[in-house]
Amino acid sequence: MILKKIAYYFNQISESMDAEVALKNENQFFSVLASITMYVGSIASFLTLYFVNHEELWFVFKGSFILFLFATSFIVFSHLKNEKLKMYVFAIIISLISVYSFFEYFNIIGPAVSTITFLLLISILIYSRVEVLIIFLITTVILNIFTWKLQSNFTNWDAYYSSHTIIILIISFTVIGVFRVFKSRQKKIIEQYKIIRFSEEKLAATLSSVGDGVITVNNLGKIDYLNPIAENLTGWSLKEAIGQPFEIVFRIINELSREMVESPVEKALLLKEIVKLANHTILVSKDGLERVIEDTAAPIITKEGTVDGVILVFRDISEKKEKHSQIEYLSYHDHLTGLYNRRFFDEELSRLDQERNLPISFNYS
Repeated sequence: MILKKIAYYFNQISESMDAEVALKNENQFFSVLASITMYVGSIASFLTLYFVNHEELWFVFKGSFILFLFATSFIVFSHLKNEKLKMYVFAIIISLISVYSFFEYFNIIGPAVSTITFLLLISILIYSRVEVLIIFLITTVILNIFTWKLQSNFTNWDAYYSSHTIIILIISFTVIGVFRVFKSRQKKIIEQYKIIRFSEEKLAATLSSVGDGVITVNNLGKIDYLNPIAENLTGWSLKEAIGQPFEIVFRIINELSREMVESPVEKALLLKEIVKLANHTILVSKDGLERVIEDTAAPIITKEGTVDGVILVFRDISEKKEKHSQIEYLSYHDHLTGLYNRRFFDEELSRLDQERNLPISFNYS
């Protein structure tokens, strides 16, 4: 049952890309591994100190019982709901175990207590959080300084060798477990990298195939991407444009006033809503060529509700506008003489036949 539980948590520990779920899996796996290791350590401590080193029963029982309580504490605190708090509690418990082992067992097993802290250090590497490692590294460094100072006074080397052998065996199994965790994580990271890379390539191919110009801008207003149509219309290559302010690459002016038009990207970032360009907007390319355009700027909103950037989609409507102007001209002019036609006359008459214009008269032949 316990082995199945360990195997289950081991398989889960690297499965999630969500930080909270990943931490929960790490806490569950560590609590099971640490509690089992400490239970084994408690039994091994009793057997070694009593039957091999022939220490007093009360001393051996007290030490083993405290290790047993430490092991049980991992199971008790594993029921905490706050996963981050649980992580810190486990790190503190590990540090307390190291301190206790040093002061309780140094006179018996001497420098072997350093090996115990090394065992605990390996087990804590299951966590991918650097803060846990820092907490325990500080404890380990302090205890090893004490070990280095006191080991010259230690004489009970028989107990040291027997205890050290048992600890080394436990370390071997722990190293195998931690190594498998890292291999599992590495495999998952490679798989996720391949998925992300494929998604990026697919997205780039899709944007390159779009018939309109597409520009993506980050939340600082800097260019992230231009598709080939956007490169052609702006006169900027993707390599040149990346990292440039949007207003430099995408220069737009009003066709009538010739004044600069407010940046649609800036408005989309500010309002967090889709923004459309006004009519009579001209895009001035890098080489000075002017094109009448229409566009839409939409904010890129994350699932947390923050704006991560803007995507701008635009097209050249110069030809469309020219044809529209031609159609409009022909609808009000005679195609042979170029003079205004009857339709224009009727619309102008209707426009001028207002009370504010009276009296009014027309003379025509």
